[in-house]
Amino acid sequence: MNNIFKTLLFILVSHVVYGQETFQFQIQFQPKSSYKTNLEMNLNMKMHVSGSEKNVGINDLDSKMLMNFEMLTKTDIVNKEGKLPFEISYTDLDTKMFMNGQEIPNVTEKSKELILGIKLKGFETEKGREYSYEGDSEKMKETYENMMSSMSMLTFYPKEVFKVGDSKEVHIPFKMPLQQGMQMEMNLKAEYTLTKLDNDNAYFDIKMYSEGDIKPSNQFNIHIDQYQLRGKLIMNRKDQNINHSELSGPMNMTLEMNNMKVKMNSENNYKTHSIKL
Repeated sequence: MNNIFKTLLFILVSHVVYGQETFQFQIQFQPKSSYKTNLEMNLNMKMHVSGSEKNVGINDLDSKMLMNFEMLTKTDIVNKEGKLPFEISYTDLDTKMFMNGQEIPNVTEKSKELILGIKLKGFETEKGREYSYEGDSEKMKETYENMMSSMSMLTFYPKEVFKVGDSKEVHIPFKMPLQQGMQMEMNLKAEYTLTKLDNDNAYFDIKMYSEGDIKPSNQFNIHIDQYQLRGKLIMNRKDQNINHSELSGPMNMTLEMNNMKVKMNSENNYKTHSIKL
């Protein structure tokens, strides 16, 4: 009897220790809860146009965009279908844009009011999250969808179990809408390395990269010269929420269209902070 008790105790302790030493992404909202999220984006881009005499005088552009916005997410109770309803709204927005050192007005007070009036409703299930847009402006809807598409790269995570030191890779289906109904599809990959694990948080190093050619249409071609973002992520194990993530690095591309070539070299910085209220 004593040996059986020791064996059961050993199995129990081993299971608990294994659970403490391993981690698996299980990001999900909690019922009847609120989350405050702040997103900062900083983009610096230098663009050089060559190959066309029509562009004399505007061959070199130096642009900078700063964006900071806050979102509030509220959840309800799980419904009869096993889905958790949630609603996301913007609570603050601040953007600035500079072109060759000169600030350019980009968001009017009316536009800001429209953006802050956007509400995103949806359901969370075991398979993920479903979204639907609510707002008065189709233009703002398009702006919102483009923004969410651009930020979708921050919402894909490996499904495997991690131990400290493990690295796992995930493919990110990233699409960016262009003009005239065209889309730019990039073959993005992200590598997550678990560097530290404690009772409260899981800590990761992140590397995101892409390479190759993008061909949205027969009219032009985009070649990725360099795309490699690096950063960190902190996951709150109790709240099942990412409290902090940051990514920064270069995104250099060459666009070729007819007799024109455009070199776009940019430095990208993303930061997110999220807390369960």
